[in-house]
Parts: sequence; C-alpha cells; structure tokens
Amino acid sequence: RGQTADGHVSSPPRSRRLSDFERSRAPRDIFAAMSASERSGGASVGPDAWEYDVLAAAESGGYGLKGIAFEIFHGEGLVDAFAIPHARFKSLLARIELLYSVENPYHCALHAADVLSATHCLRKALPDVFSAVETLALYLAALGHDAGHFR
Repeated sequence: RGQTADGHVSSPPRSRRLSDFERSRAPRDIFAAMSASERSGGASVGPDAWEYDVLAAAESGGYGLKGIAFEIFHGEGLVDAFAIPHARFKSLLARIELLYSVENPYHCALHAADVLSATHCLRKALPDVFSAVETLALYLAALGHDAGHFR
C-alpha cells in the first residue's frame, strides 16, 4: 500500500470484480446446497474463516449476502433457536440486500456480507461472551450497518 498526494492510503490494483448488476443477472438459486469449496472460489474455507473471500465467492458462484448470512445464522443455530421460519428469514435477508446501493462500489450488499463474516469470526474467538440473543442482535447489526446510507 502506498500513500497518494492528498494523504489517502492507496490499495494495490485489484482484478476486475463483477458489479452487483452483473451478479444479479446470473440465474442461480442462492440457497442451493453448495460445498464450502464452491462458495469460496475453490478454497476450502467458508464464511466462518478469516481467509474467506466474499468477493471471490460471489464471482465464482453468485453466493452473496443472502447465502452467506443464511449459512452463518443457520450454522450458529440462531434460526432454529428463535424459531424463525426459513422463508421469512430469507425474505428479511432479501429486503436487507435491497437497502444497499448498487451505485456505490464499496458500501454494497457484499460489503455487508464481508462485515458479517468478519463479525462472526470475531464472535467465535470469544465463545463465552455473547448469549444467543446478543449474537442474533450482533449479526443483524453487522448486516444492516450501512443499509440505506447511500440512497
């Protein structure tokens, strides 16, 4: 990383990522069963590992906010613990995704999925700190932290 003339930290150039629009045009069932390898673009990690690359997973199989969030919430037992009907929860995730801007390349739905994945990793590092309801609140906050900011 370098520093620009105006003092901002610059990142190294990245390969071209698919836009939200391009991903939305690809036919897929985001809740279809996929292996961790397929979701992570070939790596054997899922959204509960620091090495998980949300953008690469989305580009390789269209696995975005809804799929990652469902896997994390379901994997932690939150959906079942709070008796949340799967169809309603998936509908909630779809609504949250719609609240993110497709025009903003950073604060988009994949950013929310990335923040959720990182939050999940941090929470797992502190296994005895959060109750189930606190974990549910933490994860919902991670999902919605930038929703609607840029509309």
